[in-house]
Amino acid sequence: MTDESRYQEIVRACDALLVAPRATVDRIGVPWLHVLNEHPSNLRRYKDAFDPPRRPIAARRTMGRLGGIAGTLLQSILNRENDPVAEPGSVRFPVDVDVLLISHLVSAQADPGSADFYYGRLPEELASAGLSSIVALQDQLRDEDRSLAVRLTRGGMTSRIVLPRRSTLAQEGRLVRRATIAASSLRQDASAARTVFAREVALEAARHAGAGSTIASLRFHGAVKQLCERFRPRAVIVLWEGHAWERLAFHAARAVDPAVRCIGYQHAILFPRAHALKRSLGPAYDPDVVLTIGDITRDDLKDSDGLRGIPILVYGSHRRMANAKRRTDDASTRCLVVPDGIESECMMLFEFALTAAAGHPELQFVLRTHPVLPFEQLAWRHSHLRNMPANVRVSDQADIAADFARCDWALYRGSSAAVHAVLAGARPIYLEHPGELRIDPLFAMEGWRRYAATVKEFGAVVAGDRAMASHDRQVEWEPARAFCDRYVALPDPGVVRRLLSFEPHI
Repeated sequence: MTDESRYQEIVRACDALLVAPRATVDRIGVPWLHVLNEHPSNLRRYKDAFDPPRRPIAARRTMGRLGGIAGTLLQSILNRENDPVAEPGSVRFPVDVDVLLISHLVSAQADPGSADFYYGRLPEELASAGLSSIVALQDQLRDEDRSLAVRLTRGGMTSRIVLPRRSTLAQEGRLVRRATIAASSLRQDASAARTVFAREVALEAARHAGAGSTIASLRFHGAVKQLCERFRPRAVIVLWEGHAWERLAFHAARAVDPAVRCIGYQHAILFPRAHALKRSLGPAYDPDVVLTIGDITRDDLKDSDGLRGIPILVYGSHRRMANAKRRTDDASTRCLVVPDGIESECMMLFEFALTAAAGHPELQFVLRTHPVLPFEQLAWRHSHLRNMPANVRVSDQADIAADFARCDWALYRGSSAAVHAVLAGARPIYLEHPGELRIDPLFAMEGWRRYAATVKEFGAVVAGDRAMASHDRQVEWEPARAFCDRYVALPDPGVVRRLLSFEPHI
């Protein structure tokens, strides 16, 4: 889907189903109905609504979904417990906590003392003020590793657990039944649809309602409810991007305690057409407060009709560097390649880098992957990445700030790393792909960033920079630095502390 009008069509049709009279929490739990933004990986999911597949293809996909569910049911036979907070060994959790934070486990290299990938040291900052927390990690690793989950689990004022990927057979069976009822409800909406397109959207939503992703959402809803019953948090904080699970977290928390404060943390960049995190689904599912990483996204969300009346506050991000590292003298020989954590995006950028490297032997291209998708995993699937030219290498730096200091350019598409690249003084080069909606996180920034669709255009950017006087480069960079300074701020734990105090002026 590359057309703006089509994007708006699918947005309207999905939203209509989410607020329809038949909409229940189980329907809200269908991830497909939550149109996040215009990222190609998101839009691919809606292709069948515009171009329904032929029956044999549709049948194979249905069988694939059923097979996946059957596999989960078989694996759940081994699960005897249905408790997401079973205390392993000597770990002891508090009787209750002040705040429940929902996060993700994205790296198998995480250790018991590591900062959270999204919240950083916020739990420790809260503990210093006498506030207890528990971080519940959703396991995003390719392979489940319960030994890792046990190792990462900790108790005390900064407790942490890893949510299991499945529950008992009886519970999984109930989830499948709920998903089946949600699918049936959507088919009823399809029968009553007034247009052919609305009918196709409802039917496609019904197919996705019976998928494993929906069952995972409903399983998560149950886990959050159990956590809230067990720890009675006064506040629940979720990463705010517009996903179905975020809405279900709020619904589950309020089902236990209607007075709980539900907080969404907009922790990443916003695309030009970001949608699901900006619209209202009603008081049971909307946040009470939204925290943002900076002024730019705060102002953007404040302009959203769907968030009218909801306080939007700047919290910042622990990824914001207090001070950029000093740029190395040989930075003009390197380009950092920073994709997001989606395989197709990684390969698009890496393939371009490999092609550009052949035409620019004087440059070194440094490939850096997102923690959720290690380079080794990509190389295992794409054998040509195991034998790259001499001027292409994989980053060996744990801290991305060190890479920024060593590279004059950052080749990117949808990664929030582009913002931090600007702050470090690197020039971001957005790789365009013909026939798609642009997903540039720096879309509102004037100047400094460059666009390239071909190796020739990329080379022209590099040549232009090398011909530019350092003073002129500095002058051009300053407005961009100021923009990104407003885009992402240093974290302010005091904002969260004040929210937990339930001060009336917040």
